[in-house]
Order: sequence, then C-alpha cells, then structure tokens
Amino acid sequence: MIRQALLLSTIPAALLQGCASIPLEGNETVVCYHPKAMGISAPYGQYALVASNPLASSQAAPVTTPDLRRRLPTPAAPGATPERVVDRSSPDSQSGSLCFTLTAYSAQAAQSSGTCLAVRGPRGLLPVREGASRFGITWKEAGFRNPLWERALSAEQADAGNIRQRADALATQEDARSAIETRRTGLAQQGFTRREDCERDTKASPATPPRPALAVDETVRAGTARSLCADSWRSVFGGDARKLFSLARMDADWTTAASAPRSTDLPKPVQGLLPAARLSASDRGLLKSAIGDSEADADIIDIFSRLQTRCVAGLGEAMKSGFQQWQERQRMALAAPAERRSACLALFDGMDRDQARLDEATRQIQRIDAERAASGRGPLTPGKPIDLRNMSCG
Repeated sequence: MIRQALLLSTIPAALLQGCASIPLEGNETVVCYHPKAMGISAPYGQYALVASNPLASSQAAPVTTPDLRRRLPTPAAPGATPERVVDRSSPDSQSGSLCFTLTAYSAQAAQSSGTCLAVRGPRGLLPVREGASRFGITWKEAGFRNPLWERALSAEQADAGNIRQRADALATQEDARSAIETRRTGLAQQGFTRREDCERDTKASPATPPRPALAVDETVRAGTARSLCADSWRSVFGGDARKLFSLARMDADWTTAASAPRSTDLPKPVQGLLPAARLSASDRGLLKSAIGDSEADADIIDIFSRLQTRCVAGLGEAMKSGFQQWQERQRMALAAPAERRSACLALFDGMDRDQARLDEATRQIQRIDAERAASGRGPLTPGKPIDLRNMSCG
C-alpha cells in the first residue's frame, strides 16, 4: 500500500502510513520513514526532513545527547553543517510513519554534489540503518540521499534555465519588432521605402537661403552702419539733419546715406537701435534748436555725437551676427542633403541590426521549444519508490 501511495504525492499523508518492511523509501516527490520497521517505538511531536551538503555532513561532529528535560531541541554541536528544512510532518497516529513531501527545483535544493537528507525530531536525528545507536546519532548514521529526487531536480534545473532563456528571447523579439516599426515609420514619413531612396536628395542642388538685410560683409559693414544711422536722422529732421553731421564733424557719415539701404527696411528689433527710436522728446527739441543756431552749444552737439556713435556700433554688431547666421544657414543648406542621406542610411542599418536580433531570438525560441518537446518536459510523474537505507551520503 505504501508503494502505491508514493506514486501519487497528492494523496493525503494519512494514506501513506502503513505497514512496511522497508524502514525508509521514497521516489521523486515523497520520502517515508517507518520507525516500526527499524524496531523502535513510534515517535511523537513534529519532525522535519532536513538537507545538508553530503560531503560536509559525513564529516560533521556528532550531535550531543539531548537533555530530555529540555523542551527545546538541543543546538547543533560547534562546527556542524547548517541544515535546511525541506518539509515538516507529524507521525501517523496508528503506524507512527512519517511522510515528507520533497520540494521542487530551487537554487538551494539542487547541488552539484547532491543533497544529503535526514529526519530530525525533538530528540535529534533518527537512525535509518540497522545497528545505529539510539543516541548521539551523527549524519553518517542518519543521512541518506534520494537519487530519484536529485535526478528530477537536475532535470528541472535544466528546464528552468531554458525557461529563463526563452523569456529573455521573447523580450528581445518584442524589443526588436518595436524598434523596426519605429524606424520604418520614420522612413515612411520622409517618403523613403528602399535604401536607394537615401541617394535621392544628393543629386539635386540645394536651394541657397536668401540674404537678409543685416547679412553685410565685414569690408562694407562700418560704412553701411553709418549710412543707416544717417537715414534714421533724416527720417526725424529731414534734410536739415545734415547740419547736425556738419556741426559734429561727421560729414562722411552723411554722404553715404543716399546709397545705403533704408533704415525702415531693417527688422523691427534692430530698428530699436536707431536714433529715431532712441531720441527722447527733450533731446529732439534741443537738437532741432541747434539746427537753426549757427553757434550751437557743445553739450547739445555731444548728444547727437553719442547717439550716432552708439547707433553705428550697435548696427555693426547686429550686421556681424546677421552675417554669421546667414553663413550658418548656407552651410546647413549645403550639408542638408548629405546629412539626410546619412540619417536615412542609419535608419536602414538599424533596421538590419534589429532584424538580425529578431531572427536570432526566433531561432533560439524554436530551439528551446524543440528541446523541451523532445525531453517531454511537463508535470513530474513520480516513479516507483526505492529503498533509501543504503543511499549513504558519503
């Protein structure tokens, strides 16, 4: 009856207790210990199936004989190997048998050197071999291995690795598909569907951006600035503004005014640098009076000189900046076809790399699925139980 129960780990533990001639037996999912078959009385209290490293366990110091008056388990001797509880169980009320469920795969459960098991109760480890002492039992006397469980753990460990690899490959697939779609959309928005389309713009001559009024060459920049400022003075005082230039000994600034562009053609922000915009009402009145006075006061003429000098300097800087900006726009216009070509090719190159990632991830998923199908991975089916008494730990 116990052998049939071991085939189905989901059967309640009460059904696993029975009369058995083998004191210790188990399969991939269950270990059962029958103390009566060892000729000892039925245990009491709660018991644990514990695990340790088999090589270290065989050399561990013996457990000290417990004090029966103590209610708590006696601590392990110094230097003893740390234990890990696999499962806990209480003895069957009639037979005293103990049955433990074995864990599924985990990093702790599967060890390259195997896993040494033992049954520990309130009074220490239980013997699993005939002739073992009832007290001071060591792992050498109490420890055993379950090769069926270890093989199952090894298979589950390998499958767990495949599952992780498959999950990573699925994530790579999704990322690659998303990246390909994003690049394809970017190309479609520019009208590119093939790699050859990237060469389309390089064959056409780029349009030169128009030259704005402020884009003045350095060689004529100063003269143009003086002329524009003079034109602004003319817009305020008409032809009489010439007398102000004469009184301030700036006749050269006035003579170029006729051939220069009009100040009203300048951008609105730049017009704020001109005398027409900066001249206050009081200064306007003083300068108008100076025009009609043959001996104008020097302080009044100084007002004009400062405004004219400031206007020329401000326009000079504005024209320098305007010229540099126009040159940059020219450079960008000339470079735009080559830059668009590079950007277009980069998108196609990126699609090729993403497609290679997608193909590799797909092949990896197919390989893993084929390996798992060939090995029959699926729910564990427990096999026939075996005698574990002689499966020593080392």
